[in-house]
Amino acid sequence: MTNTEPDLHLHGPLRTDDQLRLALEDLLMRASREQLWFIFLDEEDRLTGPFMPGDEYPEDPADEVDTDDLGTVPMARVLAVRLGFIAEVVDAHRVVLVWERPGPDELDDGTRAWVARMATECRAVDVRLRAQLLLHDEGLRMLVPDDYV
Repeated sequence: MTNTEPDLHLHGPLRTDDQLRLALEDLLMRASREQLWFIFLDEEDRLTGPFMPGDEYPEDPADEVDTDDLGTVPMARVLAVRLGFIAEVVDAHRVVLVWERPGPDELDDGTRAWVARMATECRAVDVRLRAQLLLHDEGLRMLVPDDYV
């Protein structure tokens, strides 16, 4: 049986944006479907588990949802809070989001809205969002505030 879990320990500390991008590109390679990857870094900026893809979130990050613990809040807030909880459970110190989209290395309006809202919501709930990247047909691109503000 083939092991499909990536060996996260092959990569040392990822202290620069280029180191982070290259390591993730090595693991994710190219976009194959629309999804969001949740990636966690330890206190030394090394990749740590879990390495999780997710899909099936609303088009609009401002769509409100009812939750038992948070009340009625935007979906982006729920996601930010849940990422903080997972990071705490796995003893991760930082979170990285990779937005996987087949196509060119440009953000569409929906992804741009999510990227901007996640930056805001993670700050609001004290989740250390190290970076957001776009995985596209040609590889991986680091997203900067000029891409989504």
